[in-house]
Amino acid sequence: MLSSTMIPNAAASCEIADLLHRALQQFDGPQSASKIAGKLPKAIRPKPAVADELLQQEVAAGKLWQYPDVRKKPQFGIQSPVDFARVCLVRELRRGPKSEKAVLKSVTKQKTLATVSAAAVQQMLSEMLQTGEAYICPPLVGVKQTKASPKIVSFFKPDPADYVKDALQKVAATLGASFEDVLKSTVSFASRELQDLELDKQIPNVSRTAADVSASSSQDERLLEAMRTVNPRVDQGDMVDIASLRKELDAHMPGADFDSAVLDAVYRQRFAIHRYDRPELKSPEERDQLLRDDNGFYHNTISLWRN
Repeated sequence: MLSSTMIPNAAASCEIADLLHRALQQFDGPQSASKIAGKLPKAIRPKPAVADELLQQEVAAGKLWQYPDVRKKPQFGIQSPVDFARVCLVRELRRGPKSEKAVLKSVTKQKTLATVSAAAVQQMLSEMLQTGEAYICPPLVGVKQTKASPKIVSFFKPDPADYVKDALQKVAATLGASFEDVLKSTVSFASRELQDLELDKQIPNVSRTAADVSASSSQDERLLEAMRTVNPRVDQGDMVDIASLRKELDAHMPGADFDSAVLDAVYRQRFAIHRYDRPELKSPEERDQLLRDDNGFYHNTISLWRN
């Protein structure tokens, strides 16, 4: 115990104790008296022994908590050890998916949490999983999980992007291709799929006469023949450049006739057109060779409709 001459008068003690309390709030966990006092300006910074005594008084008054010693120095915190254990648990879960065992070990090995049992931390995690504050992550694609497999947990909901990335890395390894090439191919595929889905939402419900159907069927066949001429692999799912197709059909479907025939076939789900997102990069003459739909979007390729 310190002698009375080492402790400031009552008013000064309260003021310094309050400053120490505020300084402690700047840390992300329990700290020693010397580190807490180090946050104060030198002019009013108490000696470590005085700071320790004042902090002990704050603990006795129920304003702070004392934690187990680290390097033979008492540690002080603004939360109870149990509450701080929960903070540490959340921090660890926020770092990304990990095995439950690894998360619990990371929390319970901390010296300041020596008074919190592993069972208590396990119970905290179980409650978080039950209430939706934390999540169990399904195994990655192709990974078999048994009863003995470690449970993967995270603070965040499983992110499809993590699973897609892992799957694409496996595809690259299987094909002996670079991850970059597989990723580029996937981006192109995803773009077409998304455009088709958006187009699905825009297809109007149009009533048609028998004559309309007959005329449309004839136009569709002419379009398909021209598409095969421009790209013989169109039946295998390849896309066709619209500017090239427009040129191929210029004698039969010039200008607006071409646009009308293509859009009509698209609305009837015979063909799919694919949006070009940077028309401003084209000259006015080049943009005229693209296809502009009723919503003002430009499209630069066409393919067969895929169910």
